[in-house]
Amino acid sequence: MSTIPTPQETAAKLQADSLEAIKSYQAATVKTVEAWTEAFTKLSANVPALPELPAELKAAFGDPGAIVDSSFAFASQVLDLNKKFAHELIDAQKASATAAASKATSGEATS
Repeated sequence: MSTIPTPQETAAKLQADSLEAIKSYQAATVKTVEAWTEAFTKLSANVPALPELPAELKAAFGDPGAIVDSSFAFASQVLDLNKKFAHELIDAQKASATAAASKATSGEATS
């Protein structure tokens, strides 16, 4: 007879499955872009190269890698803040529940 998974086990499995699906999608996307780039490079071998963008224009847009790193660093900070907030909410609820239980117990003792 099989046991019923706990909510934590179910959540962990869903998270693992989601991460695998994301990895698979990302790998397929990278392969598609690589194949497209290779095909485009072969087709455009006889097409003259596009002129370089002026340095001022490049500077205005910024380095794509640095933009990605900065964006994900910010997202990581938001997740960290939300995690801390969630734990603070749990702690606040525990403190309130403990105080209510203590009050109920002392009320029963004095009755």
